[in-house]
Amino acid sequence: MQCTILDKSSKTEVSHWWHIKVGDDFYIVSASFMANEVMVFPTNAECEWISSKEVTSVVGTLNHKEGIEALIQVLSEREDDEEEEETSISENDALERFDHFLDECWENVWVCGYEFTSSRALKQLDPTAYREEFNNWLDSEGLELNA
Repeated sequence: MQCTILDKSSKTEVSHWWHIKVGDDFYIVSASFMANEVMVFPTNAECEWISSKEVTSVVGTLNHKEGIEALIQVLSEREDDEEEEETSISENDALERFDHFLDECWENVWVCGYEFTSSRALKQLDPTAYREEFNNWLDSEGLELNA
């Protein structure tokens, strides 16, 4: 994860701030002299705080680089959690998404004057083909069913 230090000059009586960019996001890494702690807060590109809730902190140090390392660790863990969530899905949710996919790709089917969605028609007329296409769709989407 790429970290760019934008400004190291912000200093007050109680802390010294670095404005950094990690990926597309901006942060202040603040070393608090009074608390002997480095805290990281989200900001915008102009270095204006967008939340007073810290992203992470490291107690017992005033080293900005340790705060940056902690931030990168937190962001990496979040990415791992998001990737895991995106690839694992319940069978019911997957079937619902697959049906929606089929219905968006194919027009409704008419049988003896009655109209059916393409997903329902395939599911009812050829359950084996429906399941094969469902499995192919799971693979193409990079999804796995929850155990």
